[in-house]
Amino acid sequence: MRFYGLSLDAMGEAYSVRDAAAMVAHLPSESALRRAVGDGWSEAERLLASCEFSLRVLRWQPTEDGHKNRNQPRFPESPREREEKVRERVESTKYTPEYMAALAESLGIPEDRR
Repeated sequence: MRFYGLSLDAMGEAYSVRDAAAMVAHLPSESALRRAVGDGWSEAERLLASCEFSLRVLRWQPTEDGHKNRNQPRFPESPREREEKVRERVESTKYTPEYMAALAESLGIPEDRR
């Protein structure tokens, strides 16, 4: 309830549970909860991304690639999609003892320093 400046301790006295549910359901896209649950973009950021994408499409259409329908522009990734790609990349990297030993050897790190 930080967005509205209300304390959860005051729920039931200053405002009802029903009021709290209505406020949460209608939180603006800039609120921390909506950004955490959604794709990470506010409505303004999503609109700007859409405009930027549309401009790239308009620029691409009269080109040779546009006439042959290849190398189409892609809609920008949301912050959530970028985070997921980074997480997948990190999780797919297996730092096994063998890998680390080979890496240390290729870097010239002596055995006693590993």
